[in-house]
Amino acid sequence: MLALASRWLRDGAGSIGAAATAARSLGFASVFASEPPTDAAKGKGALDALGLSLAGVGAAPVAAAGEVRGAIDRAAAAASALRRPLVVLDLGDAIARKGEAAEEAVEHFARALFESMRAFSGLAVAVRPAGISSRLFGLRETEWLLDALDRLPIGVLLDPARALSIEREGKGPAPVVWADRLASKTLGVALHGLGSAGGHAHPEGVGSSLGPLPDLLPSRAVRVLDVGPAVPAEDVVDARRKFEEVLRW
Repeated sequence: MLALASRWLRDGAGSIGAAATAARSLGFASVFASEPPTDAAKGKGALDALGLSLAGVGAAPVAAAGEVRGAIDRAAAAASALRRPLVVLDLGDAIARKGEAAEEAVEHFARALFESMRAFSGLAVAVRPAGISSRLFGLRETEWLLDALDRLPIGVLLDPARALSIEREGKGPAPVVWADRLASKTLGVALHGLGSAGGHAHPEGVGSSLGPLPDLLPSRAVRVLDVGPAVPAEDVVDARRKFEEVLRW
């Protein structure tokens, strides 16, 4: 079951009520809050009224380890109110500090995540890796991070399109390699096409690279259609159909 990410909305992306209404109107049974919603206190009622489930809550993207605690705090508070203790931390913009080795930079992020997790009992965090080779969290660094936090409920939100972008730079493996090596740590997958930061809707250029990905995803992993905001509603519905065909869902 694919959840529709709320960032598809031009207006109201920060409202779980608006996201739920939009998701239901397009035939989705689940929604993902791309950012901590401003109406989290009432959000569970809105979801229940529409018969929708919540896939998780996205934290603000972070570029430095010092930003992790604040991003997790805000997202975790919303997730708690919505009774869905899964937070996605986007590390796509994370970079090492000047003169800092990759290993040292990853260690700083690991410490920041460890401290953040201590404040929230029952919280699970899925980190979303980079889609540009100049950023910190490629496959190797993501593995380092997850290994360092092995005893905590921290995993990965796979992003096949981002992995494909790095592969096309000649700086990383194919998306299916990510899925294979991180299978036991996979908490979800974000689906979108290649293109601008807005996220292209259709799987052209991505679908053919997914290979046996469906067989490698744990059944518990959330599936998020993360497109928009500049994507027409009819293209969102068509993208969902095409991804479901490619992934045999």
